[in-house]
Amino acid sequence: MKTFPGFLLIFAVLWSGESLICEVCNRDGLKCSGQNETCKAQLQTCAVVLVESTNWGKPRLRTVKTCERRYNCDTPVQSLNMGRGRYERSSVFCCIGEACKKSPPRFSPGFVQPNGRECPACFATQLSLCGSAKVDCSGKEIYCISTYQTIPVGGTMVTYYKKGCVTRALCFKRAGSYTKYGDASNPLSNCTYAVRKK
Repeated sequence: MKTFPGFLLIFAVLWSGESLICEVCNRDGLKCSGQNETCKAQLQTCAVVLVESTNWGKPRLRTVKTCERRYNCDTPVQSLNMGRGRYERSSVFCCIGEACKKSPPRFSPGFVQPNGRECPACFATQLSLCGSAKVDCSGKEIYCISTYQTIPVGGTMVTYYKKGCVTRALCFKRAGSYTKYGDASNPLSNCTYAVRKK
């Protein structure tokens, strides 16, 4: 979460007219290092993003360092639950300079209680394979999402269709786009309120 002193530092950098420089990297694990890059004018802060996914079995953690728009600094943890133990979530930590050397906050451990809502569930390479499966929503997951994502797998680009429960932060991150940090192409998504179980 962005602190008040951190905001003042961002403002000072912008006011001085100096170009913002951020370390940029994308690696598996809790840490990564890379080259310093000058950010585009519309990107006003550096960010360290922690991404967790269980789409292919055991949890996979990935750390991304990048230039980011300041309005994304206040984004709470984003999560997508597709059922059968498959989920994705990401947390954004904004920073400038030396503050970026600290690790981003880790995800809270433990089980989140179901909230009484449900959504269609899917993780498949063809939409026709999704079927009629449902997933129980948990915590702040009060929306259903239907989207697809193109991901590099073994040197080729593979499209995955995804349906499940999501938090508002993920579903409505700027014009309803489903955004996941990493090497992926994300289209606009369809989000609706999750229905209460009968």
